[in-house]
Amino acid sequence: MLADKRLATTQRQFEEIIDENEEVTQKLLVFFKWKSLLKHHEVHIKEIQDKSCSLTTYQLNQRQVLQENDPFLSFIQNVLQVKTPNANLEVGSIQWFSHWDFLDITLLQETNKFTCYMAPNEIEKKLTEINTKIENELHKQRQVLLSTPLKIGQITFDSNQMLRLLTLIDTLKNTETQQSYVQILEGVSTNSIRQIELDKIPAFGLLNSIKRKRIVTYLQELQNYQLLKKEKKGFTLTPKGEAIRRLFEEESRRI
Repeated sequence: MLADKRLATTQRQFEEIIDENEEVTQKLLVFFKWKSLLKHHEVHIKEIQDKSCSLTTYQLNQRQVLQENDPFLSFIQNVLQVKTPNANLEVGSIQWFSHWDFLDITLLQETNKFTCYMAPNEIEKKLTEINTKIENELHKQRQVLLSTPLKIGQITFDSNQMLRLLTLIDTLKNTETQQSYVQILEGVSTNSIRQIELDKIPAFGLLNSIKRKRIVTYLQELQNYQLLKKEKKGFTLTPKGEAIRRLFEEESRRI
């Protein structure tokens, strides 16, 4: 009986809090509208999110700073992460409130900031604008990467040399030791290298004017650029490294 009494008191107190904060309920209802609206545009939004995630792919210089996300894109990404209650629950009830899950409750303050985009034509227009902006930024980054030689230590690599180097990693992967990689780049034609014709690949002798210890340093630098990943044996390309290798390859075919 005492437990029932305390539960009833707690419930009444919660209900009083809810009644005194009607604006919170209204803001949460706006979230329902946004969720429903975004559901109709989820394919377009997914496409934009994927492209947005690619904005760091073609950046090698860590000092480069990406343009800040469009505020509306950030908003809808945050809205999509909010967990909402079942539509069958009574709006404004304790059970209804208990099923909301926000990563950041301050998002509630932004519910009315973007209402101008809630009209179907307006949100589609805004999403197209954001998509175009991201595509332009990606194109710009690709062109900068293709036209700007990458300097590692005292060595400057153009796109063709980078393609040869990254293709070497992609070809050998973790089948050869780091020593074999160094020998190939150095242009050392050992019996084991000749047997499997590694002296015939385009990257053979690419760094023949560089001391061996420097070559090891350069491989380490490529890991710092997040292009390579060192394995127990040899190396593999990271997703970033593979994307850049494909870009250089496409450019070489175009030329």
